[in-house]
Amino acid sequence: MATSKDMSRDLLFQNVRGLRDEKIEEIITRMISANLGAVVMAETWRARDSDPTSVLVNSGHHLILHGKEEKEGVATRGGVGILLSKSWSRAWKKSGSQLLRHFGERIVAARLELPGKMNKTEKIFLVGAYAPTTGSTEEECSQFYNELGDCIGACRSNEILLIGADLNAALGTAQGNDDEVCGNFGIPHTNQRGRELKSFLASHQLCSANSFFEKKSHATWQHFRSHKLYQNDFWIVKRKYLRRIRDAGVRPSLAADSDHRPLRLRLLEARSHKNAKRDTKTKKKRLDRSLLIGPARESERRAFANFTKVAMAEQEDNGSSANAKLTRALTTAAEMLQESTGQEQRVSPSWFKDHATTIVPLIEKRNMFKGARLTGVQKKKFERVKRRLRVEIKNAKECWMREHAEKTLEAPRNDPGAYWESVKELRRGHSRTRRETSYSFKKSDGTKCTTNKEFVQAVKTAFQKNLNIVRPFDDVLLDHLKRRNENKNDN
Repeated sequence: MATSKDMSRDLLFQNVRGLRDEKIEEIITRMISANLGAVVMAETWRARDSDPTSVLVNSGHHLILHGKEEKEGVATRGGVGILLSKSWSRAWKKSGSQLLRHFGERIVAARLELPGKMNKTEKIFLVGAYAPTTGSTEEECSQFYNELGDCIGACRSNEILLIGADLNAALGTAQGNDDEVCGNFGIPHTNQRGRELKSFLASHQLCSANSFFEKKSHATWQHFRSHKLYQNDFWIVKRKYLRRIRDAGVRPSLAADSDHRPLRLRLLEARSHKNAKRDTKTKKKRLDRSLLIGPARESERRAFANFTKVAMAEQEDNGSSANAKLTRALTTAAEMLQESTGQEQRVSPSWFKDHATTIVPLIEKRNMFKGARLTGVQKKKFERVKRRLRVEIKNAKECWMREHAEKTLEAPRNDPGAYWESVKELRRGHSRTRRETSYSFKKSDGTKCTTNKEFVQAVKTAFQKNLNIVRPFDDVLLDHLKRRNENKNDN
């Protein structure tokens, strides 16, 4: 079970301008290195899933997507998404794996329950939004703000509201000491969309978190012609929870390949209560059984047996049962085996991780040019770095394919498990993203459950139907039953 110490409370928002498979790998690598709990994204350019309860899973990271319906022959634009780390995925499942996709095609939300200090649970209502551009009509804008207002209204009183959004509006900075929406930092420029947005945020007691922290640059987007800097992306929070924000601002070093710069938000952990119970449970080390399967693992099996014998001999006789002693011994042997073999992960590394030593430095070099006014020479260097990065990604994928093809051909004949494992890797392809459905129960009308309430009702109906069975009974059957001879028993 994750504790408050190993649970990250750093979040990132970015308009990613398309979410391809290689960009997912890049973002996940950044999440792990920067210890991010979640990444909220806009303009994923991915269509809405036909199954409202399905999500994408990549190495334990859950990707929640929402957008327009897919149309044949028409490119998908817009779209929003939330990528959760492994620990935040567990927090999302703890809250019931709730997906909120009914606030229009531009808004997605999820509920999470993070572990806090002293065994206290912290509830988060995480929202991703993408507002219409300046070329949209007034009807589209008013519809978006109505849907965003409905989403904000769905946030419960005991939840912390966090909205990462590209609102396509210039909000500006504080206009006097009475301004509770904006802080003193940011780009002062504002427009009509920004004034409408400010009025909307004030009516819902919300504020722009990144305007309360001073940074070297607050620009999140640069116009491709005039090269003018704009601040269109925001982290929006409730005004009463602003004291819980430790930091919020632009972080170019964490950027994915996009013309928008990312915003990082750091959330403070809630203060603990003195009388709360401490959680003394520790996470047990689980044995990776793949280290013991197959004819080629004979030496590992012998080592595990020896480690188990040593662990059993070293245990003290403190009155514990035999099962408890064996469990402790197996746990100790699993740790010793994995330390000796140096193998911690069950899955093989992806093409991105295999070539991270060449790809990641190029990504960092590319991000150095983000958000700066580039001269003619710098533009050529920037294009050269991007071109080299594309070549390295292509070579990494080809190398991954060759290695797995050779692994399949060279698999030992006496170990069919290794052969079919390599075949499965080839069939899965470069992407490690797979689809996962949160709810498999269906309602009485045949549609799938999408909320906890519908899920509970479906389970209740199933139990009532299968367990409370009242079968018809005919009294005439009693006349055909053989009766005991009472006189015979009396004698």
